[in-house]
Amino acid sequence: MEPLTLICPIRGQLKPKKKKSADLGALEERHRIDAIRYLLAHGYDPKKIKIEAVVAKFGNGGKNSFRCDLAVLDCDATLLNPDSEDYVDELLKHAVLLAEIKPTDVKSAFVEQTQVKPLLNFASRKDTIGLFWDGVNPRLFWKEEHKGVVEIKSGPLALLPKPGKSIKVKALAYSDLTPPESLLDVFTRLENVLHSAAVAVEDRYDCLLQLILAKIFDEHRGASKPKNQLYFQDFQSIGVSAGQAATDLNAVLADAVGFYGGHLPKAIDDTFNISDETVALCGEILAPHLITAANKEVRFPLFFVFQQVSFMQPVFPDSAH
Repeated sequence: MEPLTLICPIRGQLKPKKKKSADLGALEERHRIDAIRYLLAHGYDPKKIKIEAVVAKFGNGGKNSFRCDLAVLDCDATLLNPDSEDYVDELLKHAVLLAEIKPTDVKSAFVEQTQVKPLLNFASRKDTIGLFWDGVNPRLFWKEEHKGVVEIKSGPLALLPKPGKSIKVKALAYSDLTPPESLLDVFTRLENVLHSAAVAVEDRYDCLLQLILAKIFDEHRGASKPKNQLYFQDFQSIGVSAGQAATDLNAVLADAVGFYGGHLPKAIDDTFNISDETVALCGEILAPHLITAANKEVRFPLFFVFQQVSFMQPVFPDSAH
């Protein structure tokens, strides 16, 4: 199969195969390039990025190894000798970020539990950050110690600190949002969540429409005060319960239906008719994305409604949330 050509900021021109083999497939390689570009845009030094870093060795003579797709160090990566016996220990001593790259359609929860969190457990430093990048909802992982017990926490990519700084958990604001790489992939992830929650097929369209309306309304409201907290949040990272998350999202949905309702092809309920846990999870998936700035040139039934309302900006008083 003819190889594809990709340009990596670290390694230059690449020609990954379309189908995955022992190495990253073309889609995953593109995701890795996107992750590198994001890191560089946040001030991380390309000389301190190590591709395909070995973080553990197993078996007789260390013949088997556990790798991460990229590591960010606090020193020039070329200063570490990969042939030395203590290479892995030295790398982990300098690693400030370890990343795992996966395809868009991966089961993210499974990968987080079986690969990303174990990867972070290999880290010898308390401040090492884990990065999971799948092209839809990249997430950060870090360690927190409470009463002698170390827990691994997670949060949205917007929490990535500048080099030399530590993670500070905060609520998402409009200024933290970024356009999704693929809005269709985001909607597909939402549909999978609704499917897993046993929401009937005929009810999923209405639920997705509710989520889109509420998110667009929340973004328009946040645009006037880009540093203010939004309703759509990564609820687990800021310690908000599913019940409170559902209350918040139902409130913004009611406002959205009140404003957009007359422009919709059919009436829509102003309350989510799914469990609080499902509402919260869907809210977390949508939270980091600026969907009003997304490329809408995609064939998908919901896009007609999305295009109809995404540019209808309500006017809010100065006291609005």
